[in-house]
Amino acid sequence: FYALETGVVKGDPAGSDYVKVAVGGWYNTANFEDIAGKDRNSNGGIYLIAERAVTEKLGLFCQLGTAQADRNQIGAYVGAGLNWKGLVMEEDVLGLAVAHARNGNEYRDVEGPVDRAETTVELTYQASLSERLSIQPSLQYVMNPGMDPNVDDAVVYGLRLVAVY
Repeated sequence: FYALETGVVKGDPAGSDYVKVAVGGWYNTANFEDIAGKDRNSNGGIYLIAERAVTEKLGLFCQLGTAQADRNQIGAYVGAGLNWKGLVMEEDVLGLAVAHARNGNEYRDVEGPVDRAETTVELTYQASLSERLSIQPSLQYVMNPGMDPNVDDAVVYGLRLVAVY
């Protein structure tokens, strides 16, 4: 298995001049059986990520990815969002993001009736409770979970507690 990422980063991630652009890829030389039951001896994909501070408080990001659709369920992915720092306290971060994953045509042909894609919208807020402790509730709305037409859309609640010591 090989993975490589290269990119350019400018500025301090906490500053208003921050920009990051990176491209990466992965390649697996292992033998495996693909989604149609065919023997394969390689697999791979590529991705692009970009992040930019609009101001010292507002940042944007975008992610694009693709993998060999004849060997993987997910043929394409796109994600984007924003982070707003200091809404209540200086260290707090409010985030809003969208993630969209698409089944490849080969997977849909083999698996039968599956939805084309799954899309998730997430709203999260990381609040600093102290210098060493933060809490991050999250609310997600998942459209076409698992890309299974028999499964209703879902609401997912999450809670993360981060302790730094």
